[in-house]
Amino acid sequence: MMSKIPYRSLVGSLQYIALSVRPDIAYSVNQLSRFLSNPGHEHWLGGKRVLKYLKGTAKMSLMYMNYDATQSTRVEVFCDADWAGDVDDRKSTTGIIIKVNGCTIMWLSKKQTTVALSTAEAEYIAIATAVQEVIWINQYLSEIGLIDKEVPVIRSDNQAAIQIASNDTLHSRSKHIDIRYHFIRQMIQQGQIKLTWISTKAQQADINTKNLSVSTYISLRKKLMTHG
Repeated sequence: MMSKIPYRSLVGSLQYIALSVRPDIAYSVNQLSRFLSNPGHEHWLGGKRVLKYLKGTAKMSLMYMNYDATQSTRVEVFCDADWAGDVDDRKSTTGIIIKVNGCTIMWLSKKQTTVALSTAEAEYIAIATAVQEVIWINQYLSEIGLIDKEVPVIRSDNQAAIQIASNDTLHSRSKHIDIRYHFIRQMIQQGQIKLTWISTKAQQADINTKNLSVSTYISLRKKLMTHG
C-alpha cells in the first residue's frame, strides 16, 4: 500500500524545514524519521498533518534582534529529555534549544543512542549533548569576535542530573553511566559552563522531547518564535 507513496520525500522536505527555520516541528519530524524504512499509512497521515500545521502557521518565524556591540554576548541553553519515551526500544529523546542574546539559533530533537536506567541518567545524557553543542557555539562566536567573559548557562529541570554533573563522588546513581558523559564535570570545574536548575513549566526544550498539551505547546512556541 505504501510502495508508491512518497513518504521519504515528504519527511526529507520536512527535515529541511525543521532544521533551518522551524524548531516547533523538530520533534514531530524526528518521530516521522524513525519509520523511513517501513512506514505505515498512519505515518503518512502524520506527515500530512505536519504539512497542514505548517500551512496554518505560515507566518510563524524566528526573530533576530539588532546586536549591540557594547553588551555582553549571552549564550543560554535549555536541555531536556523524555525518559524511555520510545515504546519500541525504550530509548529516551533529547531536546535542546540554544539562544544567543535571547534569539533562538540552534535546536535539536534526537533519540539517545543508549537506554537510560533512570530519568536522571536520561537528563544527564541530554546535558552532555548540550555541552558539546555549546563548545561548538563558543568556538564559532569566538571566530567572529562575539565571545567574552560571560559563561554560557545550561538550564535543566532535573535536580538529580545537576547533582551528578556537579559532584565527583562516585555513587550508585552514576557509576554505571558511560565515562564519556562525565566530561561535563570537567567543563563545570574549568568554569567553561554554568549548569543551573529551571522549572519544568519554563523548560523551553520540552517542546522537542514529547507530545504536549495544546496550551503548553503554544506557550513554549511563543518563547522560540514570533507570529508575523
